[in-house]
Amino acid sequence: MIGKPQLIKLYKFIMDKKKFYKRKIPAWLKRKYACSSDGLPDRCYHTLAVEKFSPAVKKLALADDLLTHEIIIGGRDREDVAHVGLFEVPMTGAKPALDGLKPKVKSQEQAEDLVDDIFSAKPRWQFHFPARQSAIVFASLIILIVPIYLGTAIKNLINTRDAVAASGQSALLHLISAQLAIDQLDIIKAEREFAEAAVNFQIGQRYVQELDPVSSEALQWFPQTRNPLNEGLNLLKTGENLSLAAQEIASGVNALLNSQDDVFMGLQAFQEKLVIAQPRIAQAQASLQNLNLEVLPLPNGGNITDLEEQLPKIQKALDYFTLLSDSLLEILGHDQWQRYLLVFTNNNELRGVGGFMGSYALLDVDRGRIKNLEIPPGGTYDSQGNLMVYQASPKPLQLINPRWEFQDANWSPDFPTTAEKIRWFYEQSEGATVDGVIVITSAAVESMLNYIGPVNLAGYNTIVTSENLEEALQQNIRQARDEGSPTPKQILSDLAPLLLDQITQLDKEKMIGFLDLVHEQLKAKQIVINFSDEDLQQLALALDYGGAVKKSEADYLLIVNSNIAGGKTDQVIDRTYNLTTQVGPNGDIVNTLSLTFEHHGIKGTDIFTGVQNNNYLRVYVPLGSTLISASGFERPNSSLFESPPSYYKQDVQLASIEQTAKFDADTKTDIYQDMGKTVFGNWLRVKPGETKTVTLSYRLPFRFGEISSQGKTVHSLLWQKQSGTMADKFSAQLELPKESLILRKYPDHVIRSGNIFGYQDALKEDRFYGIIFDD
Repeated sequence: MIGKPQLIKLYKFIMDKKKFYKRKIPAWLKRKYACSSDGLPDRCYHTLAVEKFSPAVKKLALADDLLTHEIIIGGRDREDVAHVGLFEVPMTGAKPALDGLKPKVKSQEQAEDLVDDIFSAKPRWQFHFPARQSAIVFASLIILIVPIYLGTAIKNLINTRDAVAASGQSALLHLISAQLAIDQLDIIKAEREFAEAAVNFQIGQRYVQELDPVSSEALQWFPQTRNPLNEGLNLLKTGENLSLAAQEIASGVNALLNSQDDVFMGLQAFQEKLVIAQPRIAQAQASLQNLNLEVLPLPNGGNITDLEEQLPKIQKALDYFTLLSDSLLEILGHDQWQRYLLVFTNNNELRGVGGFMGSYALLDVDRGRIKNLEIPPGGTYDSQGNLMVYQASPKPLQLINPRWEFQDANWSPDFPTTAEKIRWFYEQSEGATVDGVIVITSAAVESMLNYIGPVNLAGYNTIVTSENLEEALQQNIRQARDEGSPTPKQILSDLAPLLLDQITQLDKEKMIGFLDLVHEQLKAKQIVINFSDEDLQQLALALDYGGAVKKSEADYLLIVNSNIAGGKTDQVIDRTYNLTTQVGPNGDIVNTLSLTFEHHGIKGTDIFTGVQNNNYLRVYVPLGSTLISASGFERPNSSLFESPPSYYKQDVQLASIEQTAKFDADTKTDIYQDMGKTVFGNWLRVKPGETKTVTLSYRLPFRFGEISSQGKTVHSLLWQKQSGTMADKFSAQLELPKESLILRKYPDHVIRSGNIFGYQDALKEDRFYGIIFDD
């Protein structure tokens, strides 16, 4: 006998049979019970059960988790019950008494056989062949029919395999092109390539979906189709996730590019789509691990194994854009409005970061919209009257002012340090607390004007272009001062909103180009940014937008020009730098740095450019380097410096620097430590029409061979660009005591001549070169 648990299991078995025959309905059952051709409704099964089970049983509802499934049993034909009835349920009123359930079979196997009989088709005719003849007939049918059918199936499957591989490969090529377009910030092309990839993956899936069931089963029988088609299906599984991700990305890009009226909402939609796309890419990477790309050849004989390399790059790009869009939303005031201090610096008068701080603006942003833009018409000097502290300026600045004030706050070449000082001076001048500081050089503004076109300043009867920006502003400001105007820089207050208006009116393609331009200016350090929020600040530094002095365990160089009382002469000075590194027989490394300055100004023709350039030059080198010699420098007479009164306070950072400071009397060079570097500081004075060269020689704190990678000697140099400088020319060469074998060099255009290696470029941005030697 079988008990209640076995009956429940039996019920599941009946339900499985029901599901099977719902797909394969016997013709006799359709005719007898008028069942539809597309499936067997529950009433057919109920009717069948009524035919086959005891009339004493009206309803059986199994308990527990099977309450949602019912089978109605009962019937009129008492004779059938004796043969196939499974169980009887005594009735208590109108309900079955489950406790009194009495199986009529002795085992579950017997019951399953009976259920098979219930759900089997009843043929209309029955033919009786002896066993031998039956076997012969069946074998003959197999021999005649199967080869004909399978020959056609194999041909179709091979065609399907090729179609799947071709469509999948086409889709992957579009994805790779999209990734390359993202690298180049060609978002329009990326959108198009993602859309094409989605279409090709969908075509590939359609090929497989259109196969008939028998052909699908036959895929597993033949080696001609089994491996390629299985891998093709795996590829389509990868492609399905990729295509869905691509569609989301394309949708997000469309939302972003078509949101000129509300960029914030477009960026928000873009970010949401990227969040949806990311797990799709991750799933594609996971399924790729089970994919054997070697069996999916290209029609032209190539292969698509580079997907394994490209897909992580696509994921990385999406991660980057997701993080960037999320950060941009925060910067634009997604959660709460933000206030930024924009500092406009003139890099024709170089300082530690950018140039002289002539003007600034207070910008309030709320959910992508500018709430407020204030530009003091008197520039940075407007804050002088409100500054409540007296602090001694850095000693070189005491040539013009012993008091450190807001307009001279950007002394340090490390922008995080300078930004903190700018905030401090602004707040000490009764300014508001700000969420970020952004320095924009005049060179960056000129680049923007060159891109968007001229701005018509009708009230000043002038059209400002990239070519005349400096001249137009300087002449107007000088005229206003000569006339005694209390607002000499009002022209900047009037120019800024017109410039912003033209930027916001750019069409989709021009806006993409403008964003690319801003990216270039950030990399060139003509724009540098700093945030109070720690996460945003770390992102700015990671993107190399933060203008920080970088760490380096090998050779390092940063040249900082500070124009003090030298007019706007940096726009007419060409700079050429050369570094020669000599390695001695014992491994000692001596650097000789030559810096040439050519002044193209003409004396007496222009009060801004026709004057002497006074430059306090700072050279940042690896910490612990020792000065050997310095020549060509010229310090101003000490009587020209004004010492601060005794009640002026000393800046904490300046005080810590002075604690390490030394003065080399022979070369008149200041030597101190700053930002984890040794600094050599001295003065250079160049008159209009002159060309001067200064030279520094110093020994590095490590020997050749002490810096290695995987046991191999490495020599490298990180040459940082000062914020605000243009593309100064530089060259570097390494001289070894003997020829050595090399394993690798970077970049490729490092040249070699015997034991001498050379590298030259323009300092448009930070530069790095390195060589790995085969010891």
